[in-house]
Amino acid sequence: LRGGGTIDGGGEVTYKEPPSNMGFPKPTKLIAVVSSRNVTVEGSGRKRLRLRRGGWISLLLNNATGAIVRDVKVDAQRDGVNVVSSTAVVIERCLVRGGSDDAIAIKTDAALGAVLEARDVVVRDSFVQSVKCNGLQIGSETVGDVTDVRFANVTVLGAAKAGIGIVSMDGARVSNVVYENVTMRDVQAAFFIMVGARLRRPGVFKNTTNVDGLVGS
Repeated sequence: LRGGGTIDGGGEVTYKEPPSNMGFPKPTKLIAVVSSRNVTVEGSGRKRLRLRRGGWISLLLNNATGAIVRDVKVDAQRDGVNVVSSTAVVIERCLVRGGSDDAIAIKTDAALGAVLEARDVVVRDSFVQSVKCNGLQIGSETVGDVTDVRFANVTVLGAAKAGIGIVSMDGARVSNVVYENVTMRDVQAAFFIMVGARLRRPGVFKNTTNVDGLVGS
């Protein structure tokens, strides 16, 4: 998907048809890349691809392998970019503004009927901001392990909560996360790290979460 124009979601946070999400309104996604390989979403030439008024999630990568998001500007109502249960993902040269949720979040869940990890994710050379939540977030959905994540040369322009957040709630291990040359301003807190016990992971009845291998420079 390549272009220098604008994709406007119209601002619908949930679908208008009758709910099919266990009786709850079904959240909208402006772009959803699901169970895919080697998908690229990028601008064209010197122009960024702009995603605006994207509803619940502006750009979702779920079980995506080898995805690239490059030269994209996101003006989100809620979530900006969600990387869920995906591997070998690169996000670069982007400007992501989260609305009432995180700008860029890396998560794992069981939405596709399996416990999948998130691994080898790089976010670099980008700017992020969240009006009401976190700039760079891991979690809170952590059904599968999250490992080998690198944030490099990223500027957090503002965050109502934390510039950097790690929240593990579902029994997974979070490890080998590197923050390199991350600068921030106008944030409520620089870091927020929390281990909870929501336990959405199938078969897990107590929290065995580990958060380790965090490196900053």
